[in-house]
Amino acid sequence: MNWSNLMQWFKAWFFKLLVVISQAVNALILNGEPDQTISSRAYSCNNVKGWSFVERFINFVFFWDKNHCHNSWLMDVDFSNRIIERSTV
Repeated sequence: MNWSNLMQWFKAWFFKLLVVISQAVNALILNGEPDQTISSRAYSCNNVKGWSFVERFINFVFFWDKNHCHNSWLMDVDFSNRIIERSTV
């Protein structure tokens, strides 16, 4: 495995680790769904008191990812759809 492949592997691993941490905090501390990240939840709950601020704050923190919370929600929806497609085969 060359250096470039190792770095790609590490970036993918680190991203998955951040997703798992976000899901764990959402489920265990915020009493949310275990397969939903905080960003995704902030987008889907932005009409609930307090979550609109959380969504704006997270989008501010991830300023390089325009509409981060919406993009996170779309990734969750895409992942769910892939699971459904695999289970109906």
